[in-house]
Amino acid sequence: MDLLPKILEHIRPWIKGLNFNNFLTDGQNIVCAKCGSPDLQRRGEYRTAVSVFQVWRCRECKGQTRALKRESGASAR
Repeated sequence: MDLLPKILEHIRPWIKGLNFNNFLTDGQNIVCAKCGSPDLQRRGEYRTAVSVFQVWRCRECKGQTRALKRESGASAR
């Protein structure tokens, strides 16, 4: 019996800062950081001083999610 998913469903309404993408194992697929839905739409880019990240918008909860891996930017030396 896998208890963690049952507990998560019970306490999810009170969790504010859980990013579901941190728990993905493949690193390629991305889900909404707020509700966990895979139904996302590209919504431009988020730029920092040295990197560019893809931004996604959830079609279910309308929340925005930034990709965990950068698309471009400075490389480590």
